[in-house]
Amino acid sequence: MSRTVAVVGAGIVGVCTAMTLQEAGYAVTLLDPEPIGSQTSYGNTGVLVENPWLVVNNPGLWKSLARIARNRDPRVRVDWRFVSSRLPLFAAFLARTSTRHADAVAHSLRSLLVVSQHQHKRWIATAGADGLLRRTGWLKVFRTEDSFAAFERELGLIRTTGTAHQVLSGAAVAALEPALTARFAKGLLLSDACSLSNPLALTQHYFQLFAQRGGALLAMRVSDMAFASGRGWKIRGHDGASRTFDLVIVAAGPWSGEIAAKLGYDVPMFWERGYHQHLEPGQGAALGRPVHVVDEGFVMSPQSQGTRVTSGVEIAHRDSPPDFGQINRAVASAQALAALGPPIEGTPWMGSRPSIIDGLPVIGRALLHENLWFNFGHHHIGLSLSAGSALLLTALLQDSQPPVDPAPFDPGRFAADARRSGQRYYAGPAPIPGVNLP
Repeated sequence: MSRTVAVVGAGIVGVCTAMTLQEAGYAVTLLDPEPIGSQTSYGNTGVLVENPWLVVNNPGLWKSLARIARNRDPRVRVDWRFVSSRLPLFAAFLARTSTRHADAVAHSLRSLLVVSQHQHKRWIATAGADGLLRRTGWLKVFRTEDSFAAFERELGLIRTTGTAHQVLSGAAVAALEPALTARFAKGLLLSDACSLSNPLALTQHYFQLFAQRGGALLAMRVSDMAFASGRGWKIRGHDGASRTFDLVIVAAGPWSGEIAAKLGYDVPMFWERGYHQHLEPGQGAALGRPVHVVDEGFVMSPQSQGTRVTSGVEIAHRDSPPDFGQINRAVASAQALAALGPPIEGTPWMGSRPSIIDGLPVIGRALLHENLWFNFGHHHIGLSLSAGSALLLTALLQDSQPPVDPAPFDPGRFAADARRSGQRYYAGPAPIPGVNLP
């Protein structure tokens, strides 16, 4: 009989994880109280990138810190009450701003992104979702020569990793995207990137394929979990109902930290909230691809619901009330830069991204418990990383050859940090070989 697996979280990372484990022969159940892909996974730009990703805490952060501190940088808004309540966490975040760290993270993410995009394309074809995929690239535009010059570090990583790209003049940007009504100094086309006309629909297509192959969904909000050797994991929901599984994968996005905390893991995670609003088409040409306005940190992404404008980053508690100032400014700027009409929804959408202090997701076996695995913390690029993360986790679980070097993503990396620094970023009780389950 197949071993039973509970994947906690039915966003894009959880669904991809469930699909991969199912293909490996496990009997998989997804656990989530919300509809498939309706939370964090719903709100992204729909871009499948494979370029190296320069983490926020890179050496250039210090140049912007004064503006960020006064909330005058349109790319980042900070709730300082939240930051002050997590000072050790953000001190550790700022301590990781070296060139060496940023380059290592970018190369590790690049390797996983390439694997992930290849797997997404295979699944998209298998799931009959080809109509969602657009192979038109990912365009970054720069208002000034200075902003393009400030991008040199990231452009250097793009060059050294061999990522397909074209640097465009302002005139070339205008020719490529007639919908842009403003003039830009420079552009960068990442030609191998793909995008989706509806990222929620992709998650739903994947789930339908998973369900057709015998996968299950349980509408459960996890209350607690306990493990007993020989009896597996007993998971209890808020309604008191419980189920038992041989293995558990925590892939609950921004809720993963608190689930792990109940088992004794203090994962160094925070939230980068983001907003979006859909705009009606304006008069003139429509955007042919997602466009990232680098100077202001927002994206205009043509999707089936309208042109989705996504905001920059908001550092705040996951559950604090929304602040629509950042997205309202992004929408106004988008309307000034492109042929776009008024908002379709009355209120912008908001979601929270799970971010780890070193910019890398946590993928692998949990340190303190048997048959417990983590796959979360994908910050801005959960959609792009989801398929590759699932392949990596499944390979580790089966003790087979991983598709990329797993060491940078190992959950145990924070335990080593704690031993070196004397701080408790990743701690927990001693492993318990068996407990009595009620």
